[in-house]
Amino acid sequence: MRKLLYLPLAVFLYFIPVSAVFSQAVNAPIGGNIGQIVDFYNRYTNPVKSAERITIVRNSTRIVNMDINRLLRALIPNRMMGFFADQETTTLETFINGTGTRDTSQNINEFLPINGTPYMSRLSAGNVLSASCIMRDGSWVVTIRLNDEDFDTVFGSMQMGQGNNDDLSDEEREELMLGILSRSGYISTMDLGYNDMQGDDDQEEQENQNNSNMSSGRLEGGFRNGLITAVFNMDGELLSLSHYHEMNISFSVLFMRARINISSTREYQFMHL
Repeated sequence: MRKLLYLPLAVFLYFIPVSAVFSQAVNAPIGGNIGQIVDFYNRYTNPVKSAERITIVRNSTRIVNMDINRLLRALIPNRMMGFFADQETTTLETFINGTGTRDTSQNINEFLPINGTPYMSRLSAGNVLSASCIMRDGSWVVTIRLNDEDFDTVFGSMQMGQGNNDDLSDEEREELMLGILSRSGYISTMDLGYNDMQGDDDQEEQENQNNSNMSSGRLEGGFRNGLITAVFNMDGELLSLSHYHEMNISFSVLFMRARINISSTREYQFMHL
């Protein structure tokens, strides 16, 4: 009789995938507070960069509105102007142990935020305005709204005309960057597009002069309306990620004033292989 009782259970287990039997349940913070949701987001987003094999589709959209006269435009370094241009691009790449297969120069640490680091997020609860976690269509959906941030608060002495950071040691630079990461929810979890500030080495001397002219100005503004939406499967794997933010910039140089408004969206789709 006892064998007959065990038989239905054995048949049931036979048809369940081994991964389903032994997988560890993910406790998503539904109804949790900001700290719990941010911790969940960081914990299950960061492992993406250490995936053995993963395919990522990245869509980038940037819309820029500028109010700047020609003379002041001539003082802006050319490699900065790439950041002040509209953008709409889509990139697909498969990474094996962090290296791209379609483009072997691609590295997952640079392809995903935070650029050049082995992690995707160092977000702190103190940088967050609101956060929610719900279950939708069999997935966990995390939505995080960031506080607005002023440049003065985030960058401190790195502001234009407020100190020279060229002579800092590597340790001092690292400490400075860690301080910025702790103060900014945007820099600690988003790709803000600074890699677009590129130019030719032949222009370096002229741009150094332009930088000198720019250093006499003062940068005002900040990051606004940051929104993060992340979708995770029941195993905690990141399926999709959307980052949206706006950046308002204004500065004056030689009594000339410029205003620049930028809205950026970066969307990622992840296929775990």
